[in-house]
Amino acid sequence: MLNSILSRGHQSGMTSLDAAISLTDPDWKQKMVMLLRLERQRDALVFQEAVTETTNERISRTSQMLQVQALDIEQKSQQVFVDLDVLAKTNSELIETVDGVLRLQSEGRQARAAAEREIAGQMEQCLSVPTAPSDVTP
Repeated sequence: MLNSILSRGHQSGMTSLDAAISLTDPDWKQKMVMLLRLERQRDALVFQEAVTETTNERISRTSQMLQVQALDIEQKSQQVFVDLDVLAKTNSELIETVDGVLRLQSEGRQARAAAEREIAGQMEQCLSVPTAPSDVTP
């Protein structure tokens, strides 16, 4: 009888142990699967945050580069091909050159006119001076 009680107790214990294992094993597997999924979700979230941060940095950098380059291009295009200061200096030099040429032409005309008057005066003197009769044979 004692053997039978022990046998039943052992049997009952084994049944309880089998039940505990059969109930615990799926629960343990579910918990492990859930833990792995949560870890992967956390890794995916960290990755997504890194992608978002990198994307925002690149968009910001691109915007800054676009602004700098657009302003630089516009500034260069407004300079046309000739700098306005160079154009003003060149224009001033051309005006000085034309004024110089006109001044020299005027001085030349005045010098020629004075020379003409002097020559004309000399010619009048030569023509108005009586000359001695020369020996002329008929």
